[in-house]
Amino acid sequence: MDLIAPDRSIIIVDPTSRELLSKKYYVFRQGDEVTFKQFLSNPDRLHPFSSNRDHEAMPVTEETSVVGRVIRVIVDVS
Repeated sequence: MDLIAPDRSIIIVDPTSRELLSKKYYVFRQGDEVTFKQFLSNPDRLHPFSSNRDHEAMPVTEETSVVGRVIRVIVDVS
């Protein structure tokens, strides 16, 4: 997600907003892993906005839970 939130960015999450809307950004939990991705529908998947082309979309599984919707990314420009 470094194209949206570069290293050392602060991500603000609304934990009460967990309804998945296509093209919105969320923090997800899959098993023991927590990840920040964009949700895309048809088919449902978690899309990385990464400069690393090896990072691919992840399927939404039964283990996927929504921590909350990302409402702000704060980037330090200095």
